[in-house]
Amino acid sequence: MRPVLASTLALFFILPTLAYLTSTSWQRDHLRKEAKQLMLRGIPEKSLVRIAIPTDGTISLDFEWLKKDEFRYRGMMYDVISHVQVADSLIFMAWPDQHETAFESDVKDLLARLLGADPVHTHMQQNWSRFLQQLYPPSISPTMPHIARMSWNHPPDRSPAWTTQFSIHPPAPPPQLIG
Repeated sequence: MRPVLASTLALFFILPTLAYLTSTSWQRDHLRKEAKQLMLRGIPEKSLVRIAIPTDGTISLDFEWLKKDEFRYRGMMYDVISHVQVADSLIFMAWPDQHETAFESDVKDLLARLLGADPVHTHMQQNWSRFLQQLYPPSISPTMPHIARMSWNHPPDRSPAWTTQFSIHPPAPPPQLIG
C-alpha cells in the first residue's frame, strides 16, 4: 500500500511541474517567433545583406545553419528574410543580427572564464598562485635551498603558535553529560 501511495504522491507533484515547464517553454518559443516575424517585417530593404552560397556541394566552412531561418556566416549571425534559388547558388536576403552575435560572444567568453580556458584569467590565476606561495611557503625541503636560509623565529623543539591553534584533536578530557 505504501509504494502505491508514494507513487501517487510523486505523480501529483511531478506532473503539474512538467506540464507547467512544457507549456511555458512552448509559449516562450511561440512568442519569440511572433516577435521575430513582426520585427523582420519592419526592417528597411537597405539594411538587408545579400549572401550567395554555392549549391554545387562546396559549402563554405564559414557557413553554419542554426535554426530554420537563422545561420552563422563568417562569425556573424543572420536572420533569413527571403531566399532565391538560381542555377549554381542560393541567394539569401538576410538581416545581420548584431545583438544575438554579441550575446553569443559574451556567453562563450563567460564559459571560457568559468572553465579556465581564458588566457587572461589563467595568467591572473597563475600570478595569484605565485603570490600565495611566496606568502605561505611550502615546507622546507633539500630541493629548495633558498627557503632553507629563511628564519622562522621559533624554537626548533616547539611548533609555531598558529599550528597549535588549529589542531584537529578534540579537547581532553571530553565533556561529560551531567544528569
